[in-house]
Parts: sequence; C-alpha cells; structure tokens
Amino acid sequence: MTDDVSRIQVSYHPPHIPQLLAITTYLYFLSFTSSLCGKVINAPLIGPLVVGIVFGPVVAGLLQESTQQTFIDVGYIGLVLIVFEAGLTTDISLLARSVWLSIAAALTGIAVPIGLSMALLEGAFQYGGKKAFAAGAALCSTSLGTTFALLTPDLKRTRVGCVLMGAALLDDVVGLVIAGIIPNIAASSTSWQTIVRPVLVSLGFAVLTPALAFCLHRFLSALPGHFQTTIHDSRTQLFLIITTLFGFVAGSKYAGTSELFGAYLAGAFMAHVFSRSDPAVDTPPLFNEPPSSSYTDTSNTMSTLQAHQKHLEPILVTFLGPVFFASIGAALPVGALFTANGSHQVVWRGIVYSILMTRNSIDCPNR
Repeated sequence: MTDDVSRIQVSYHPPHIPQLLAITTYLYFLSFTSSLCGKVINAPLIGPLVVGIVFGPVVAGLLQESTQQTFIDVGYIGLVLIVFEAGLTTDISLLARSVWLSIAAALTGIAVPIGLSMALLEGAFQYGGKKAFAAGAALCSTSLGTTFALLTPDLKRTRVGCVLMGAALLDDVVGLVIAGIIPNIAASSTSWQTIVRPVLVSLGFAVLTPALAFCLHRFLSALPGHFQTTIHDSRTQLFLIITTLFGFVAGSKYAGTSELFGAYLAGAFMAHVFSRSDPAVDTPPLFNEPPSSSYTDTSNTMSTLQAHQKHLEPILVTFLGPVFFASIGAALPVGALFTANGSHQVVWRGIVYSILMTRNSIDCPNR
C-alpha cells in the first residue's frame, strides 16, 4: 500500500462469473454465520472468522488478492466504527474512577505473556531471546475490535467493562511502541522518539480531548433553541459523526499514536459534547442483533448515539463488522503449520504455547 494518490484509470469490465459468484456467496455467509454464531454461542465474530479462513488463500482460494485487499480496507472501517461506538457508550466517570485498575490490568497483560514466552520459547524450546520477546510482544497487544465486539452494551457500562476497555486501550498504545521497537532490535538502533512519542501524544490526546469537550458542551448549551434543534437533527449528527471521526483518526495517526485510540476518543468526545438532558436513550444492541431493534426514537432530533444507531449501526452489524473479522481469518497463515520444515514439531510446540497463553488469558482477562 502507498500513500500516493492513484492516477491510474481502470477500464470498466463486467466481472467474471466465477469471481462474482464467489464474492456473492462470501458476503451471504458472512451475514449468515455472524447471526448464527451470535445466537448459538453469543460470539458472532467466530462465524466470519471461519468464513474468511475457508474462502481465503489457505483453503479454497476463491478470493483474488485485489479482492482480499479491498475487503481488508473496507473491514477496517468496520473496526474503526466498532471502537467509536465503544467510546460513544462508555461511562466516562466510571472509567476515570477505574483508571488504576485499568493500568494494573494492562501492565499485567503486557508483562505476563512476554515473561511466559521468554521462559518457554527461549528456556525450553531454544528459539533465542529476540524471537521469544517478539512472540510475547505480539500477544501483549489486545485486539480492540475483538474486545469491544464481545463486550455486551450492558457490560460496557459496568466497572468490569470499563476496566477491560481501559486496559485494552492502554495495551494498544503500548503495542504501538513495541511494534516500533521490534524491527530495530537486531540493529540496536531504536530511537527514543519511537518509545516516547506515542506515549506523549496519547497523553496529550487524553488530556486535551476532555477539556475541549467540556468547553464545546458549555458553548453549545448556551445557543438558542432553534440552533439546538438544528444541531441535533439526524442528518446533522451524522455529518458531525463522520467529520469528527475523520479528524480524530487522522490526527491521532499522523501525530504518532494509534488511530483506534483516536476513534475511541472521538466517540467519548461526541457523547459528552452533544449530551442532552432527555431521558437515557436505548442501550445499543449486541453485535449480532438486527438493527431494527436498536432505534426506537422516531423524532427527527436525536442524540449522537441515536444517530449512530439509525444511520451507521445497520451497515456495521450486517456488513462492515463481519467483513473485518473475515479479513482477519483470511490473513491467518494456517497452511504454514503443515508446510514448514519439521511441521509436526511446530504443531505440538504451538499447542503447548497456546495452552500456556490460554491460561494467561484467564489470568489477564483484557487479553
């Protein structure tokens, strides 16, 4: 991928029938398996993950490389919206009261997998310290999309949910730092900016965002009634969601921290700035619930959460979310387990390592 603007004009040609049928079947099974797994095992992301593996290059190979890349790009929009919704529905006061628990959970979730990986991979399997550290570091960063998708709306508003979300956000920032360190371990050329910049930028965003939200909320609350009606119009709220989310995601990424951290802050920012004194809105549905049950306010003026539920959640639940998890499944190198030299040794060592990391996940639930 490149940041350059493409000037290549692609001629329009109807897609080949096999590819058209493959994509159609792929999209159908994403929605079907997401709904099925959500109802049967309360984990809707499992279905799309399996579909991605089956349709990907490892098993059936039905999706072309360009198609896979397109789904990765489109699916990442789903991830950003999942994280944004988590920020939109977070009880910020409860999160602030639980900040030290979140830090403790995050530090435990970072130290334990790295320590266990160093002990097992270097001490028992003789892989070397750098490889063992890289393996442990890869597991210390939490998948924000998975964490937020599995947390039910009610759980997000409990202290446990707030602790898990806070720990996941901290792990994401630390994972960004470690990702910048690992490529330079062999060369021993890691600069201090690689470590310090993401941390300082994240702290800056975390401090300035609440201050800006407080000031804007006071300003908007003082506006006349007809301005209030215009601001809380459904279409105005949708426009504000898109522009604010774009601004936070791009700003956080180019400033040097995680764009997902920016998406979460965007949700929390809008939830406070456009909060209303109306009765509490309905709790958003689970990831697998039909979108029709998520919006009950028929008036044209609504909160940011209601606007999100009306305009964005239907496509997130039925399309963007499943596409994201399917793109993860398609990228898993499952076939490498059985094609590498000494594959049987790789498999049994992987099983031992996975059992150890499963135990770590029980000890560190934010994993």
